[in-house]
Amino acid sequence: MRVDLDNSAIERVALDARRDMLTDAGLELGARAQNNTPVDTGALRSSHDVVGPDADAREIIVVARAPYALYVHEGHRIVAWGNDTGRFQPANPWLTRSIDEMSAENG
Repeated sequence: MRVDLDNSAIERVALDARRDMLTDAGLELGARAQNNTPVDTGALRSSHDVVGPDADAREIIVVARAPYALYVHEGHRIVAWGNDTGRFQPANPWLTRSIDEMSAENG
C-alpha cells in the first residue's frame, strides 16, 4: 500500500492554524493592553491597534498609536516650558505587563 501526501495542503492547513492562533493571541493581548493602559483622557487607551498576522503567520503587532505612548510606557524627563525640571515621570509599561500576564497564564 502506498500513501501519497500533498505537502502543500498540509502546509496550508498548518499556516491557517498558525494564523488563527496568532490572531487570537494578538486580539487577547490587545484587549489586555487596553485594560492595563493608564487612563487620563482615554486617548491612549483608545489608540491601540492589532496589526497582522503577516503573510507567513509568524508575527502580529499590538501598537498604541498615541504620539506620547512611548513616553508613558518607558518614562520620561519632565520638561516645563522648555526647561528641564530635574524630575522624572516613571515608566508605566502596560504592554510589557500584558505580555507578562499572558506568559504566566499560558506557561
